[in-house]
Amino acid sequence: MNITDKDIKLIKSKGLTVKKVLSQIEIFKNEIPFVVLRSAASLDNGILKFTDHYQTELTKLYESRSSSLETVKFVPASGAATRMFKDLFRFLDNYEYEKESLNSYTNHEKANAIRLFLIGLEKFPFYDIPLP
Repeated sequence: MNITDKDIKLIKSKGLTVKKVLSQIEIFKNEIPFVVLRSAASLDNGILKFTDHYQTELTKLYESRSSSLETVKFVPASGAATRMFKDLFRFLDNYEYEKESLNSYTNHEKANAIRLFLIGLEKFPFYDIPLP
């Protein structure tokens, strides 16, 4: 991989090193390893709820220092999410329920991920959420 002087300058301006960036690129090249989650994040299970008073204090702190900060928007999106759902996206694009059964589709496409998804559907935290 050819890294230009301009790339190095940008990398350093973000507080990173070339070595760290190359290491991160290798992670994406080799894909991110499968992770088994114990449960969905929820309040008091990975997500903290601040008291109204603490939220107010944090807001005041931010506002008092915001002029000296660079505000950036964080968008938690990565190739990991795309890879995680690639089988579902493929299924949605290709399955034609009018023409074949779900069983037939999963057999000829060897779509084991779809089978597992459907078997475990009731375990997803969004299962009981009513559709609009």
